[in-house]
Amino acid sequence: MSNSGIITNQGRDLFAQKQAEQQPLNIDRFMLANISGLDPQVLPSMDEPIPAVEDQVATIEVTRSGYVTADKVVYSLFMPSTMGDFTFNWVGLLAEDGTLMAVRYVEPIDKYKTVGLSVGNAITRKFLADLRGCASHY
Repeated sequence: MSNSGIITNQGRDLFAQKQAEQQPLNIDRFMLANISGLDPQVLPSMDEPIPAVEDQVATIEVTRSGYVTADKVVYSLFMPSTMGDFTFNWVGLLAEDGTLMAVRYVEPIDKYKTVGLSVGNAITRKFLADLRGCASHY
């Protein structure tokens, strides 16, 4: 399985625009989708579009973000056992204006919520955004 996602062209453009205007770039949401036939072995296109509405399963605020180095920032998402039920195989990072900044394909992951005595799962996803052009996901 591929270990990397990518920074999209539209993400790079927005980053450059914000830098030129000396404005902050706020990456504030994860988007999760379940896209039929998606191959997790393939890197996404740098021109990756946001998935069709019918494929989107959740849009969730970034739980935490942190400085790693001058050109790397990590974004974390925590999904508690009260969230679910859905399956996802596409993970994206969105800026506050809706721009898809980075994307990663993954093997399908099932997210279940706790219902009665049936215990759900808690999942953490992270993106290490490398402003030199790649994004690692773990």
